[in-house]
Amino acid sequence: MDEKIRTWANFCARAILLIMIPFILGTIVFPHTQNMDGQLLRSPQESRNAEEIAYSFSHSGNDISVPQRVNAIFPLADYLDFAPLVSHSNPFLCFQDNDSYLILADGTKYDPEFAWTVDLNNKTRLIVLPDTINCTAIQLNGSNDYKWYVNVALPTNDPRFKGNLTFVPQTMTYPRIIMDYGLLQGLIMIPVCYLFVWYPAAGIWKKIHKGILEQ
Repeated sequence: MDEKIRTWANFCARAILLIMIPFILGTIVFPHTQNMDGQLLRSPQESRNAEEIAYSFSHSGNDISVPQRVNAIFPLADYLDFAPLVSHSNPFLCFQDNDSYLILADGTKYDPEFAWTVDLNNKTRLIVLPDTINCTAIQLNGSNDYKWYVNVALPTNDPRFKGNLTFVPQTMTYPRIIMDYGLLQGLIMIPVCYLFVWYPAAGIWKKIHKGILEQ
């Protein structure tokens, strides 16, 4: 009976060391989520000449596509990119201002104070400040139409702002989705730990133990 208990305990210890610990490390402990950004949808450039610059433009997001491939993380995992090994959730649409600026009449660049207002599907309104990103949840299988609005107030008593002024928007829109590959990483960690951690460690221990006995 003692021998069976000892054998069973040895089996359980090996299972925990060789299987459970690497699996838990890969699935829970190590980072296992990744933000996958889609193709940037650049907004058109438009300008208005007035003491207050105000304009809007719109874009239909029907062509939004998000890369959902796990091979960006595991290059040899092209055939493993499916649930439950890899899951995709929380689709977002991100709106970013990348340093929009104003060109004065003399050709110099000027950074005005402004804030974008983005109207998404006539339901959600987002504020995008200069050099910031604002994301909101969307449905990828539906239509996502959005409009950008901006008002740039100019000082009327400053002679630099007289004449032909050009506002150059530097805005970008792109989809984002969260990819979770924890289960796949946990399974991969089992042979990785065995080949690169436990097996070399066992070989080193055997050599040390053999050297101690020979002495």
